Amino acid sequence: GTGNVVSAVQHARLVAEEISLLQSANDAEFETIARTISDGWRRIESSSEHELVVQNTPFGSMDACHDSIVQIMGEVREMSRLPVVTFSAGGIATPADAALLMRHGMDGVFVGSGIFKSEHPATTASAIVLATHHFNDPERVTEASSMMAGKAMDGLEMDKLDVRMQDRGA
Repeated sequence: GTGNVVSAVQHARLVAEEISLLQSANDAEFETIARTISDGWRRIESSSEHELVVQNTPFGSMDACHDSIVQIMGEVREMSRLPVVTFSAGGIATPADAALLMRHGMDGVFVGSGIFKSEHPATTASAIVLATHHFNDPERVTEASSMMAGKAMDGLEMDKLDVRMQDRGA
């Protein structure tokens, strides 16, 4: 864990902006977005040294996959959110971090290192739970933050990491 919540916030904002994009898209733009997503399966073809043509995905034929993508995108557009529980993880080390992600539209947060690398893990966990539950109440978030006894997990600067998780194995 990095203790750096920046990437989690960026991801939450990206999800929100892409939902807004779907909601404002006309029919042609909506279809272009759907085609861009379903064409992701075609990248397999360009990775092959053979003249591979993808006929099926783990979700059925290419056409069935595209139709499902359009259906789900329609649900997202109508509901103004993803049709699944949306959790955030990565870099959450304080009650304020958890409340911030909840304010960005997350349904919950996963916290690992932020708890276990803190000076008092049980207290940190209780404080983060309180802030997550009452994320819209500044007084309760302040109360949760004041529960933090000792030092929170040290944060790491992303640009100073030797290897970032998404770059491993590349």
